[in-house]
Amino acid sequence: MLIALALATLTQPKAGPLDAFRANWAAVKAAEDFECRFWYNIDPRGVRHVLDFEPGPGPAPEPGYIAQGRWEFDGSCERYLIRLTGGTMFRPEATSGPLIPVEGLGDDETFALHYLGDNPANLRVDTGPRRISLPLVGPLTWYTFYRIDRDLQANYAGKAKSARPGLRGGRPTEDEVYERTDGEITVRQEIAYDPGLGYLPRFCRTIAYGVDQGRSSASVLEYYMLDAKPCRAGGFAPTEWYQIRYEVDDFAAKYPDYNETTALEPPPKCTIIRYQATSFEEKTDQTKLMDLASVNMILAPGGVVGFQGGSSTLTMSDLKAKIGRKAQPTNKPVLPNIDHAELNEFRQPKPTTDWRPFLLGGLALAIVAALLIRRRAARAALVLLALLPLAGCGSPKAVPRLTAAFTRDRLLYDPSNPALSMDLMIHNAGNQTLRIIKVDAGCSCRHVDPTQLPATLRPGEALKLAVGMSGGRTFSPETYIFTFTTDQGQFTAPVALLSLPRHQLSPDTVTMNGLYESGADEEARFKLVHREVFEPGSRDAGVALVVPEGFVREDLGVHEGRVASAPEFAYRDSEYRLTLRDKALGLHRAEVVARDATGRKLVEAPVVWQRLPFLSSVPDRVALSERPSRVFLRCPDEAVELGRILSTPPGIKAELDSPRSIRVALTDEAPATLQDFVEVETTAVGARPLRIPIARYSPVVARP
Repeated sequence: MLIALALATLTQPKAGPLDAFRANWAAVKAAEDFECRFWYNIDPRGVRHVLDFEPGPGPAPEPGYIAQGRWEFDGSCERYLIRLTGGTMFRPEATSGPLIPVEGLGDDETFALHYLGDNPANLRVDTGPRRISLPLVGPLTWYTFYRIDRDLQANYAGKAKSARPGLRGGRPTEDEVYERTDGEITVRQEIAYDPGLGYLPRFCRTIAYGVDQGRSSASVLEYYMLDAKPCRAGGFAPTEWYQIRYEVDDFAAKYPDYNETTALEPPPKCTIIRYQATSFEEKTDQTKLMDLASVNMILAPGGVVGFQGGSSTLTMSDLKAKIGRKAQPTNKPVLPNIDHAELNEFRQPKPTTDWRPFLLGGLALAIVAALLIRRRAARAALVLLALLPLAGCGSPKAVPRLTAAFTRDRLLYDPSNPALSMDLMIHNAGNQTLRIIKVDAGCSCRHVDPTQLPATLRPGEALKLAVGMSGGRTFSPETYIFTFTTDQGQFTAPVALLSLPRHQLSPDTVTMNGLYESGADEEARFKLVHREVFEPGSRDAGVALVVPEGFVREDLGVHEGRVASAPEFAYRDSEYRLTLRDKALGLHRAEVVARDATGRKLVEAPVVWQRLPFLSSVPDRVALSERPSRVFLRCPDEAVELGRILSTPPGIKAELDSPRSIRVALTDEAPATLQDFVEVETTAVGARPLRIPIARYSPVVARP
């Protein structure tokens, strides 16, 4: 038993900077009014201070677009409100630009939005999205379809390729690299987390380039966070950032040994985006949709829901109730109902009209009419009738046409290896011979094997091509558009596929924050559903849910049936409640794992939690640089305040600048390296003084 416990401890996943970021973000409850400016074909040397992470003015030229909006977050649900202001340098009368005027509301399982310019408007709801349906901006949404943590989870499974300590603008960082290959393109996310600001990304570079040795260009997107503010709940939220987008020509020749430490030189013409909060406030109520005056219906995944917006508001709980879902807390599982029997219980077959009596009646009338017509007219009619089949008997019209389908359009896949190898059958359904030169799968995440191209197809012939792609996450068929370039132009064909994971855990990531040393177990529990999909009679044997050490599992029940969109498959939903009994302080990471009888891992869900002492600081460890550092008190009792400074190490100056924060700075006598504490008195009755760890790694401030 002792050996087993030791092995479990050694193999326990270590909490990394992404986990620390999630813990910080779960403690954010804030709202920001913001302004977002877009510059095009601008020289980045005009904002050189940005590259050094220093505040300063934006580019001097007039921006191409200016958008204003508001962002709100209550710890589990975000609201985005985007409006375009006034005119632009391109179109003075413009009412829309790179950001569409929209109001959106989303949590980890549901996203709803409506366009502000539409009247009447529809509130569109997506459930289970990893990707927002249009680009947005917010503290951590950088004119992208993803918030950064969701991007890492959706596109890289939250697993970094490498990690190392770094330095950005003189501030120590913890750096991670994520990488994936989409067909012929390599995409990398290089992120530098700042421990001094709740592990928010201080810098992020997304770079995409060809996998071939002769790759000629690279697309680069760089994010620089310049400022962030703390919330009373303990988390930090960014309040100012820049994004610089550019292309690097001759990338392989200019940077043959490229890695995450390489400093790229942007070209003279770039796209620059500046996000700046114009106000910052604490969020004390639930986030909700508020601009619903023109909304007259809700377009939910299962159909239309009647709704008159008027002056009403909608929280996420209200919205889920209106579309037939119960309110869900942050870590409660949400999986769509896929039971074939339940979804078809009240469905009746559509009545069909029998047309045979009408056809017989019409034929009888025609015969009677023919008998009543004069004989000569009847003869003429017979001649015309005889000539009718000859009409159009000339040369047939050229009709080029291609159709396509997967050889398997319904399948199950292993979630531990979501890469699918499919066979695409292309049929020449027209009457002309076609030469297929190229096949485009419509996304870099799908790759068509071109080794058989070009290929010539005569009418009625078919061609089979190998396609590599990722398995789906929805429980309804998805349609992919393939484009075929031929000697007679381009043709498109929709291809349907239903790919279901054999095992799925919901939620797929659990974060528990706000846990303190004296907290109750009710604060550290969550529900989880394990869904299995299988062919009847071939369910994986001995499947069991293994919970981490320190958790207690309670089985809540099982629901079984046939999959609605594919009745040939069966499913089994097992629901559990997990309670954390481990009282150890600090940031922790573990995994809930479903295993089969042989111990093979079928699917996993990371669980991240942070348990804090009654008194602690944000950041919990201060990395000192030439600039003063501000440190905030974190305590569940908001009435507790800081008192006098009790002690500081030699060469360190500390002073109160508010009832719940102090400012720490180096003096000229500070040693080159330092690890010590600053002690501060608090008003907490019977509590020990707050000890704030501080460290200095180097007196030199250098740009990486």
